Amino acid sequence: MAQTTGHISAVNATIEVSPDNTTWTDISGSANSVSPDGGERMTGEGYTLGSTDTALIAIGKKQPIALKLRIIYTEETDEAAYLIDGYYDNKTYVYLRYRPKGASVGAWQFVGRGYFTKPVVPPSDSGSADILMVEENWWGVELPITVQSS
Repeated sequence: MAQTTGHISAVNATIEVSPDNTTWTDISGSANSVSPDGGERMTGEGYTLGSTDTALIAIGKKQPIALKLRIIYTEETDEAAYLIDGYYDNKTYVYLRYRPKGASVGAWQFVGRGYFTKPVVPPSDSGSADILMVEENWWGVELPITVQSS
């Protein structure tokens, strides 16, 4: 196999949220990183009597997936921190759309539904001039790969 030429970086990545899977708010301008965790399929095993020395194995349903979003902390009402904190406070069921290659026709996108599970509270360090960031947890289901059509 020849060396790949289809590699990408996160330069054009987008992340959007929606309470209704129709009206999307792009929070990419406040997002710093996206780290997925979970979503594995459950596994099972069983053993039989006799001379067989190995287990019977099975695969089950998908477990929930978590995304850790690092976002810039601001106190602006039209930016990500305020929006996410509102979703958290109101226990809003939120759709999340992540596009690693960006919002372009033919690009893959991952869409799921779930909840933000942490309040927006920034850490502070008086010995640093770094921009304040918060790590927010979105916990949900799905995130299948689909191809953006428009």
